[in-house]
Amino acid sequence: MKKALLSCTVLFALVLAQTVLAQSVGKIYSKTTADSLFGNVINSVEINSNKLQSLTSNTSNYIMFNIVQGNLVVLNNNRNVLYPGAMTISSSTVFKFCSVSVLLDLMREGGNASTYIEIRQNVLTVTNGDFTLEEMENCPPFCP
Repeated sequence: MKKALLSCTVLFALVLAQTVLAQSVGKIYSKTTADSLFGNVINSVEINSNKLQSLTSNTSNYIMFNIVQGNLVVLNNNRNVLYPGAMTISSSTVFKFCSVSVLLDLMREGGNASTYIEIRQNVLTVTNGDFTLEEMENCPPFCP
């Protein structure tokens, strides 16, 4: 009975992971709506939008963000550091990831030369102009 329950749980987790990763990850909100839903920005780090766009060419499908010791860290879909450069990241450090296509949509819609990775009360968001990206996934436990 316990083996069957464990097998079902593992199978469910694998199906859930495949479902999450088979679709577009992240949702764009107006900045006003994001402020209402996710609260005020507690801390943010700026990155040049052209630099961020160039980083997307070094990953496939997904890109990951976190602010570590006050510094922005960007990873590719294999958890290799894209920005700021040589740095070691623990495999247990949780990063938020989104689809590259959604991030590029955000920067196109926002049209601002700067993009901000933001820490809010319970979430990490990405803002460009009047638009904010959220509903990203945690890696781990679900990594692309």
